[in-house]
Amino acid sequence: MKKFVATTASALVCFVLAGCSDPEPPIEEPQQDIRTISGTVKFRERIGLTPDSRLELKLLDVSVADVPAVEIVVEAIENPGQSPIEFTIRYDANLIDATHRYSINAKVFDRGRLILLSDTNVPVLTHNAAEKPRIVVVRVSQSSAAPSDD
Repeated sequence: MKKFVATTASALVCFVLAGCSDPEPPIEEPQQDIRTISGTVKFRERIGLTPDSRLELKLLDVSVADVPAVEIVVEAIENPGQSPIEFTIRYDANLIDATHRYSINAKVFDRGRLILLSDTNVPVLTHNAAEKPRIVVVRVSQSSAAPSDD
């Protein structure tokens, strides 16, 4: 019986001492710093969009030449209406490096087929870029228009 009490007391002391130790601090994930970019998309040609259309906007890191741009955010607006289309993109400012260059790319799909796209670089966020970007999209030739992956 004395052995049982001694073993139980030893176990109890271990549990108490273990409970007194400092627990590992929880791993903190960085807080998101959500910001927005607002601007407009305008069609060069006169074209009416159907209710089945979708505007896709991508915030891209275009800092490194001769390599594909890194996608920061992709936003889609279903049935965006007619030109000019106002948009707002939400992004995490923690993903932005002030020394990098960023751009917005726009594509318009109708019934899953690419019909309009931006064909020029539209700088945003850094290096004195415009605060409210204006993106002009142009018609895609029928031979190069292909259904989207959606």
